[in-house]
Amino acid sequence: MNEKMSLRNIKIGHIIWRFFPLDSIVKNELKREKLINAQEDAIDGEHLKKTAMWLCRAHDATKDRGVSRSYKAARFKGYGRYGWQPAYPETTGYIISTIIALSNFLKNTNYAERAIRMADWEIDIQLPSGAVMGSVVTAKPSPAVFNTGQVIFGWLAAFRQCGDQKYLD
Repeated sequence: MNEKMSLRNIKIGHIIWRFFPLDSIVKNELKREKLINAQEDAIDGEHLKKTAMWLCRAHDATKDRGVSRSYKAARFKGYGRYGWQPAYPETTGYIISTIIALSNFLKNTNYAERAIRMADWEIDIQLPSGAVMGSVVTAKPSPAVFNTGQVIFGWLAAFRQCGDQKYLD
């Protein structure tokens, strides 16, 4: 790709791939980010609040109490639907501790309450063996060691937050 073409593909501080059509949600997010960047948030706390809001959107995007695995912005042939992906136990697991840390730093208990709902969901979907499933919740459940470790981190954070023994059990 020559320099002239790559410069043409840069919009609003992001590289837009002309080869894949972006959905309207992504286009709106890019417009929103342009406005936000124009205002130049100087306070780290504001950036953290926006990060927390994004994580909350990923949590709210699923039909259950887990956090979406990802957001697929472009349509790729053969890779399934685009937009918010189904909940993923692994990412939900480590997001629990992140949301609790944000709750404590921002002094907003709503985040901690949300993290506890995530931790409870992890207990509800835990496999009979005690393992945490790999892949997204819509896939056939199979145990995954790495995912189990990530969720254990989340359960430990939930236990430290509220002291409920079920997170250790």
